[in-house]
Amino acid sequence: MDVAKTEDRPLSPTGSAERVDLTYRIMVGGIGFAEVDTRTTFDGGRYAVEAVARTTGAFDLLLKLRLWSRVDGALGPRGTVAGARAHRFEARYHTRATRLQSVDVAFGDDGPSRIVTEPPEPPVEAPDFLTGALDPATVSLLAAQPELIDRRLRGNIRMFDGRKRFDVALDHQGPETLAAERRPFYAGEAVRCVIRYRRIRKPSPAWDRARDRNYPKALEAWFASFPDLPRPVPVKACFHTRFGEAVAQLVARDITRAEGLAPLPADPIA
Repeated sequence: MDVAKTEDRPLSPTGSAERVDLTYRIMVGGIGFAEVDTRTTFDGGRYAVEAVARTTGAFDLLLKLRLWSRVDGALGPRGTVAGARAHRFEARYHTRATRLQSVDVAFGDDGPSRIVTEPPEPPVEAPDFLTGALDPATVSLLAAQPELIDRRLRGNIRMFDGRKRFDVALDHQGPETLAAERRPFYAGEAVRCVIRYRRIRKPSPAWDRARDRNYPKALEAWFASFPDLPRPVPVKACFHTRFGEAVAQLVARDITRAEGLAPLPADPIA
């Protein structure tokens, strides 16, 4: 799949659904680094989160990063994100220096059940290594609504991005007042969350220790509620990149009635 052709990829129609569109601007050292657009759709007991990321300005000349991802899943009891589970996670990405790469993960009741990657990854040797693992988008939905998370889960979330597995701990530290450095960045009350994560060694000789040592171990995110949106959304995040500290800020939001989500096939990556 050509990532450049997925930016306007429509949701599959079956009925009506509620979709929240968010746009983020990422700055590194005060310079524009990337923009990210997300579309989160809730359709009855199902959800889908689609994201497109692309570098901008001088960083685009240097890197030309393009990324598209999507997760489809089922919400928990009473249509909440508590207990939400993905059915399928897929991603496509490339840079100026790398060819198109992809991951496709089908989830069962106990976590990832089938993984297809390009280029191929060595198979996971330990059968329980991925048990209970969630995709990154579902983890972000949980982080936005701490009141719905079982306390036992907050420090024991397994996350799998199609190639790497992490242990994630969500530490919600209460409300703070954010001051906008410039327009249209968000200013106002938000809940601060420190998201700590540790890459877990894959039981495979191909595990790269050097990259693991350089991987960041935490990021900070702030979640805010808006009267026109049904759920809290991230408005700011701070994290480390190889170019320095990055700050992502919400710059646009919208909610629409959208086309519904089509049923997934029995084997979503067949």
